[in-house]
Amino acid sequence: MATQLQIYNLALTMIGSKTVTSTSQDIQEAIVLTDVYDHIRDMLLDDFSWKFANRTTKIFPESTIDISTITHSDTTVTVNTTSNHGYSDEFLVRIANVSPSDYNGVFPITNASGTQFNYVLSESPDSNGSGSDMTVRHTGGKFEYVYTLPSDHLKTIGLVDSDLPYDVDETYLYCDEPSYIFLRYVQSDMTVGDQSISFDWLLALRLAAEVAPKLTGDRRLKSELMQDFIFWSRHFMAKDHNKALRNKTYYDEYEESDFPWAWRR
Repeated sequence: MATQLQIYNLALTMIGSKTVTSTSQDIQEAIVLTDVYDHIRDMLLDDFSWKFANRTTKIFPESTIDISTITHSDTTVTVNTTSNHGYSDEFLVRIANVSPSDYNGVFPITNASGTQFNYVLSESPDSNGSGSDMTVRHTGGKFEYVYTLPSDHLKTIGLVDSDLPYDVDETYLYCDEPSYIFLRYVQSDMTVGDQSISFDWLLALRLAAEVAPKLTGDRRLKSELMQDFIFWSRHFMAKDHNKALRNKTYYDEYEESDFPWAWRR
């Protein structure tokens, strides 16, 4: 519910530093907080199941693109598409409806740019490709269809009302649904003020711990603030019956044995 500026100033108050009048103010306090803010915010969103950050959206697989020409030089095939394909080298694509059939199948591509790319066949075909409905589509290999994740996607929660298996990376979701899916995910690009009070408090604490050594010169203060962060994390998890999720790697630097009193509260 707090603005980014308010969170900055709460963090600065926690370490006894002077507050700022703007997140872009040209002073050390604002600069060091801005350097780490997005990273710390995304870690916190990723580590816990915050209801305010969850979104559901309907997404569609990448479209099939028409091929205008398909030629070869020995085993190297050159494809020209009727529109910009947006592919990158090493993408897997499915070529379909080309004669001779040697051209058809799933291949990794190279030299991708604009409306052209290359791929390699195991043997040289008898002629250049032809056909009235030649097409290419980005595919996933293990899964047939590729979905571009929303631009504000941070973490996938799952598919709504679907037991379909899927894979996901930083940019794409792969599954065998040919029409559309409803994706439930954690978003990173929130409207400031959407978040909960508990999120604001934990974010300010974690930011304070991160910038304390640089702004105060006191490394011990970081440990003390991390103790508070761990305590309040557990407090909010216990209070929230949603059972906030914990990502072990985030806490590797701060094990339970490091702060035994914080875990006993």
